[in-house]
Amino acid sequence: AQSLKCGGYTLDIAGKNWQAPGAEPVALTDRETALLAALIKAEGHSLSRAAILSSVWEYHEDAETHTLE
Repeated sequence: AQSLKCGGYTLDIAGKNWQAPGAEPVALTDRETALLAALIKAEGHSLSRAAILSSVWEYHEDAETHTLE
């Protein structure tokens, strides 16, 4: 299973869960998993609204939506 680390936390992408050290995993939705993965992969850099909408929701750059708001 592919996983990403953020501090002591682990995001299990295939299993769709987020786990703190020594705690039970928390189940995530597909979108929650994709959003956390995008933020972790940004490694401390900011992501634009358009980048998030494109990578997580697969919206086109010119899409008009209030999904993030």
